[in-house]
Amino acid sequence: MDAFAQNLRKYRTEKNLSMQELADKLSLASKSAISLYETGKRQPTFETLIRISNVLEVSVDDLFYSDNPERLHLDDYRNEAGLLDIESIIRTEGIKYKDMVLNEDQKDVAIGMLRVLADARERGVLND
Repeated sequence: MDAFAQNLRKYRTEKNLSMQELADKLSLASKSAISLYETGKRQPTFETLIRISNVLEVSVDDLFYSDNPERLHLDDYRNEAGLLDIESIIRTEGIKYKDMVLNEDQKDVAIGMLRVLADARERGVLND
């Protein structure tokens, strides 16, 4: 069974919803669609996927990925304004570009390049 099928079942049962109750909340004809999703025999449309995410109050990302403890959790890197702190991500996580994993010196160069962009924007050389 794929990660989506497993996660759909997990989040549905965590919300104490039966297949029929979830189908009703999603305006689906019957619980059979939910059963097909949870057995991996069918995938929802994009629109249904968004509705599932909203009803279960989880991200689409959470529906498709397993609870791998090594998985990057972006919310851990958000600042007070809710924006991602890219420098913290680069400093603390393994970063890969194409087939190259960046070492510490290359991470410093990447951060330096981002600082040059930020400085140019502050000077008005770059537009928002």
